[in-house]
This record gives sequence, structure tokens and C-alpha cells, in this order.
Amino acid sequence: MNWKAKTVPSLRFSGFVEGWTNCSLVEICEKIQDGNYGESYPKSHEFIEHGVPFLTSKAISVDGAILDSKVDYISHQKHVELRKAHLKLDDVLFTNRGSNVGAIGFVDERFAGGNIGPQLTLLRTDPIKISPKFLKISMFTVGIRKQISSQNSGSAMNFFGITTTGKFRLNIPDLPEQRKIADFLTAVDGRIQQLIQKKALLEEYKKGVMQQLFTQALRFKDDHGKEFPDWEEKTLGDVAEIVSGYSFKSTDFSESHSNKVIRMSDLKSGRIAPDDHATVADDVLEGLERFLLRDGDFLFGMSGSLSNYAWVSQSDLPAYLNQRVGCLRALED
Repeated sequence: MNWKAKTVPSLRFSGFVEGWTNCSLVEICEKIQDGNYGESYPKSHEFIEHGVPFLTSKAISVDGAILDSKVDYISHQKHVELRKAHLKLDDVLFTNRGSNVGAIGFVDERFAGGNIGPQLTLLRTDPIKISPKFLKISMFTVGIRKQISSQNSGSAMNFFGITTTGKFRLNIPDLPEQRKIADFLTAVDGRIQQLIQKKALLEEYKKGVMQQLFTQALRFKDDHGKEFPDWEEKTLGDVAEIVSGYSFKSTDFSESHSNKVIRMSDLKSGRIAPDDHATVADDVLEGLERFLLRDGDFLFGMSGSLSNYAWVSQSDLPAYLNQRVGCLRALED
């Protein structure tokens, strides 16, 4: 089978592929076990600064990472007492309850030999049936997610027990192809993480340069002569007009007009979305010249996500500013 051409789509849609086997988790796992609870569960004073890792659902992020900052620690003596669910390398962790139910983690060298609380279920694969990395990947596929969501009532009390978890079904190829798929997608994940880290470093570098430039410019002039002109401190209101959008009524909008109104939902991380603008009739705009946008205006959402911002270009005009959208307009000299 040409796995590059056929495997990735089958993982995405969880459709059956010829030669693959449909099976349940209980059929391919050596062990399915939730964590420790009851009287033996660690008391607050039994958690220590360093020791044996003790993982709970708070340590598992939605993207599958185990968050070091959210991991608790217990003594070796307490770990021995909690014999129920000792972790091994390459165990897959399934969050069986709570707000992030269904989140998946993977045990690497940092947490092998650790322990888990009752909010997590460990899935330990049968090595002759399924690759641990392939199981981890499979737990993120649409097929598994649908099985989880179909049984998740949304209640805080919702719980996936061992028996229910063991009934989840997935499609698997033979072991050599599993390893190829897992290695390929793991490499893709690694590259994505590298790009995310690179982006974060560049953003931090940019912040540092801007801070150095704008907050230390006068000192640099003193140190290096005329490299910088004279700088003076001003408020944002001294250099820019700040406009808040107009509160159009829902009855003002109609698809039959050409006067665009820019809403917060139209701001897309630096640009104005090209389609599906709200429009209003000419008679609605009488006396609203203040809210007519100009080339170079900077728009920002006045609530919600920080990604709601955009620069106005000539191609976006003419357009008017809606409520909950702010505008910074540079004052002319």
C-alpha cells in the first residue's frame, strides 16, 4: 500500500481501508486503568516540591502536551502505596472526566515511573498489535472524537469508565505501516513545534527591539551623538484620533446596498475579511461622516480576542465603522 497517498486521509476521516482491521481498545491494549482515588489519594500536605510525578487532568493540554508546570509530585513511599496505575514509557493517557474530557497525553521519559489521579486513564498497548505512537495519533482522529462526543453529556459529572473506554473502536493497519505513519506524523508535529517556537522567539525579539527603540531612544542619543533625533514623550491621544464605531440598528442592514460596515467579526489578524460585509442604505449614513474610514486607519476589537485588528487599505473603502470596533487615525501635522 502507498501509505503516503492513502493513510493520512484514512486517519483524518477514520474510514475503512482495505487491509486495515477494525478493533476495540480492549482488544489491542494490555492494560486500561484509571488512577488512584479514595482514602489513599494524596492529601494536600502529601504533595511535595520534587519527587515522583503525579499527573491529573489539569496537566494534559488539548493539543496533547503534558504541562510541566501543572504536574504535582509525591514521595516514593506514597507512590509505592498507590500501586494501581504506575506509568510506563509510551503509555497513552486519556482524560476521562471534567472540562477537558477526551484530552490525550503521552508518557515520555520525564513521566515514566510516575503516577496518575482518577481523572486519567492509562492505555498500555499490546506491542504485537499496535504501536503506542500510532494509538496516540488514532485517539485524535475524527472517528474516536465522535465516539467520545456521542457519549459526553456535557455534564461536569460525566465519566468514561474503564469498560466504556475499552469499547472505543478504531481502524489499524499492520505494525510496519503503523510505524511508518506514526513516524511521519510525529515528524510533522515536531516541525510544527519548531515553527511555533521560532515564531515565539521572533515575536519576543521584536518586542525587545521596539522597547529598546522607543523607551531608550534618548539615552542612545546621549551615548551615540546624533543617531537619533530629539524624542519627546506624548500620549496616544496627542498623535492619533481615537474613534469608536457607530451603533447601527439591526434594521439598518440590508444585502441590497453597497455601503460597507466593518464589524468586529470582519477583523482578521491584520486585514479586513474580503467577503460577507454588512451593508446599509444611503439615507442611514446621513451625518455619519465621522465614522467613514480612511486608508491607513488602524482598527481593533474593543472586546474579545486580541487577533481582532486590521489595517484599512484603499481596496477596503468606502466603509463605515460599526460599534465595538475602535479606530486609531494618525493626526495630520
